[in-house]
Amino acid sequence: MTSQVDHILFLEVDDNLFKTCFGTDNEWSCRLTSLSESSTSAQVAEALAAPGLGCVVIQDVDGTHMSLVRNYYRQGGWVVFFGIYGDFAAPQQLGNLFGVDWRFSAYTKYEYVLTTAGKELLGDAITQQQYTKANLLSVPEEERILVPKPYWESVEKYKEEECDSDDDDEETIRQNYQSHKDGLSRQVPLAVHTAQQGGGRIAYLGFVNGDGNIPQLVRALCTRSKTSLG
Repeated sequence: MTSQVDHILFLEVDDNLFKTCFGTDNEWSCRLTSLSESSTSAQVAEALAAPGLGCVVIQDVDGTHMSLVRNYYRQGGWVVFFGIYGDFAAPQQLGNLFGVDWRFSAYTKYEYVLTTAGKELLGDAITQQQYTKANLLSVPEEERILVPKPYWESVEKYKEEECDSDDDDEETIRQNYQSHKDGLSRQVPLAVHTAQQGGGRIAYLGFVNGDGNIPQLVRALCTRSKTSLG
């Protein structure tokens, strides 16, 4: 899925904070450009129409130029929401703007694994992320890119470590284990929604740091490329 991405655009974003988490300029395969809230609508529109733009990164749902960002998205553009501050209302506001069905679910620590959708989008060179904190969303299954790793790798392990008696009903054990997995799958730090019309995409980054493989995952997402171990 590698495409010719020349640059990404930070629009009204604390780009120094973003780079601290996900990589300084020389760690990216493209240029990083930035426009502030004082930029004119004409400047923003020109930047969004520039050839080679991989995505526009936003941080404030109430930003000055959100109508232009929404139009860019509707025309097939990629938008990335930098959700480091964990604003509880932001997912619903993103829904109003971009039509996503997202809800804030938690701020806590897990180990994470890439989903099937995540591997299709980002490749499978990196499939796990170490135990770290993040802002988490409840999103539709097909939009989950990274999800918490279950505490028990199988129902047998769950039964061995959590069930007090061999007399426990097998069906109840399976249901409880599945409930555990289902509950975790609704706590997502990285989600991507694709518009039904136009092919635009919007991603939510709930990461609050640059631990482990997070920078590589984010850089691959923003540049529409695949992760690598290099």
